[in-house]
Amino acid sequence: MKLNKLLINTISLFLSSALLISPVSYAETAVSDKSASELAKSMTELEEICTISFVDFYGNVMNTQKLKKGAAIDYSLPDTDSLKSNINPFTQRIFSEWDIHPETATSDMTINALYSEAVIALESVPSKTVYDMDDTGKIDVKGLKVTITISTQTTDFDEQGNRIINTEVTDISSSCTLSPENIEDAFEKSDTAEIKIYPISSSVPVGSYNIKLDFIRGDVNFDGIVDASDATDVIRHYGAFSMGVNDGFTPKQKRVSDVNRDGVIDAADASDILIYYSKCAAGEEASWD
Repeated sequence: MKLNKLLINTISLFLSSALLISPVSYAETAVSDKSASELAKSMTELEEICTISFVDFYGNVMNTQKLKKGAAIDYSLPDTDSLKSNINPFTQRIFSEWDIHPETATSDMTINALYSEAVIALESVPSKTVYDMDDTGKIDVKGLKVTITISTQTTDFDEQGNRIINTEVTDISSSCTLSPENIEDAFEKSDTAEIKIYPISSSVPVGSYNIKLDFIRGDVNFDGIVDASDATDVIRHYGAFSMGVNDGFTPKQKRVSDVNRDGVIDAADASDILIYYSKCAAGEEASWD
């Protein structure tokens, strides 16, 4: 009887202890399970957010989108118009396309802008640079070559891992203009002239070259030098002209005789020729200006 009573007391004490301990353990387990579930849920949601970065030609981030997996990527948010830039007056870059174009977010990704670049270049100037007094009309443009090269990045790569660039070259020489455009305007005040070449719709010349007349100013008798005999010819012509006599001076002779470019041939031109000749004979620098 004593043993049974002791056993019963022990069992009762055990049950009482179990009742005191069990509710707390259950609660802790429930809270722990709930926290783990919420944490797992948060981690899952975090893993479902994708970062989409749009990058410009130079590696700068233009736009960032945080999207859930499966959400549509908005390609209207990056300002592609802002990518248009003038590297110099004859080189321009514009946006061409994105290197990839996924419709939805599936993971973190970087989408790079690709460009198309246009370059205007002067390949060669007109071949005619020496003109005769008898030449009239427009400056000869034969030999002029101006091109525009358009280079466009593609989404493909070569075997070395370099992005493939498509290139197209177009001759735009026919759309270019020269200034001065006419021979008479070019040589109006001088025996030489700088001709500037302008691409279509451009106010900046892509290049220039020089032209000249095939005679020496002041060399009235065309013997290759300017001396006192030329001044004598000018005085003789001036005298004949003043009396209304045609002395047979050709248009070319008249052009080279009017050394001060004032539109008339007179004693002042003869004087300038003598001064020019004297300086040359003395080894001094001589010019007509």
